[in-house]
Amino acid sequence: MWSGLQGLLETTWKYAARADCAFGIFLVGIISFGAILALLNHPIFYDHIIIWTVGVLFVYFVAIIPPVKRMADRRDELLLYVAIWGIISLTAFIIAFYVVFFVATGASSATETSWDRVLNFPPVIAAVVGAGLGWYVHQQLSAKFHRTGNSFALVIQMRTSSEFISHTKKLAAVYSIFDPFPSTDCEYALRNNKRVELDQLRRTISAHPEKHDATAKLKCLNELAKIEAIEGLKYLLNFYEFMAFAIQAADLDETLLYETISPHVVGWYNQTKVLREALSERPGDKLAFQHLERLVKGYKETAARKVIDFDGWEKRLAHEAANT
Repeated sequence: MWSGLQGLLETTWKYAARADCAFGIFLVGIISFGAILALLNHPIFYDHIIIWTVGVLFVYFVAIIPPVKRMADRRDELLLYVAIWGIISLTAFIIAFYVVFFVATGASSATETSWDRVLNFPPVIAAVVGAGLGWYVHQQLSAKFHRTGNSFALVIQMRTSSEFISHTKKLAAVYSIFDPFPSTDCEYALRNNKRVELDQLRRTISAHPEKHDATAKLKCLNELAKIEAIEGLKYLLNFYEFMAFAIQAADLDETLLYETISPHVVGWYNQTKVLREALSERPGDKLAFQHLERLVKGYKETAARKVIDFDGWEKRLAHEAANT
């Protein structure tokens, strides 16, 4: 229980701005000061209990709404904490309402029929907020199940798609995920007419084999194999780029994909640095693989004047490897 409370407070503090933190500290201060006055039976507290209650409730909502909103933006990642703060806020509002009501009207008049409608207000608010909170939890869980289903289908597609398998086979026949992509082969990716020239040369060699030696034939076949492998590599990188964008757009479950294909994604991303840089230098491709870079290298997110670091797959894999 205490560890859960600690996690709730630490996470909320993480997403709180300086103003939110100041209001939170101020809230703790006035609650503590009010508790001391109440223990001392001081008239400053009991003669102005409505002002104390409304003030505490106001400061509470001013302090808690912004960080909870930012936590809700993380979708299902912090769903439990958002739901808990919703329940706490509802409870605080109902308690404050009854305190103000009974102090303002007096204990005797509170039982009069004329106040029945007022006393029915908190249950109605509780029902509405409870229904809204239930809808929110259901919606987030449904979205999570949808992302999980899409991610599972994507992983299965990587194992069953004939196009994906064909490209990866051509890629694996020439290049290895354990070796950096050679810079000398970038020309095969940048020159669009290279494939046409080699196809023409291959047809010429096939038509007149007596005019070409075995070395020329082998060189032509090797270069064609490299071009096909690079086409497969570009297909793979573009596939991972679309996958990374879908993760960022909340259409895929990052956790499931990380647990299944992250070593493969990180490996090919790191080993193709030279090729990616060469492709990004072309006009119109300055932002090529930007979402994939964000996924592998991590990113920084500004939340309420705070810069929060999110570890990428590369750092997370390295951390796990160091701890095994």
